[in-house]
Amino acid sequence: MGKIVHIDDDVMRAAEKIAAERGVTVDQAVSDLARRGLGHQQMWPLIERNGFLVLPHRGGVVTPELIRELEEEADLKDAGMLPKD
Repeated sequence: MGKIVHIDDDVMRAAEKIAAERGVTVDQAVSDLARRGLGHQQMWPLIERNGFLVLPHRGGVVTPELIRELEEEADLKDAGMLPKD
């Protein structure tokens, strides 16, 4: 079924890149991504506090040390010193 959908430029560029990587059309890539997104619908109520959405607790504390470690790991991956996921 064909429909006209207006997609932001950055999303379209990402969809085109994904389509090229997978060897499918942009239409197929967008449909697949939308299906995946719909399959992961939120299972919690959205709570807004001070203008920001509050995410549910996932069992861990984000500390400055953890952030530093993750930044360092990302930098090492970007430098090619660690395998990318």
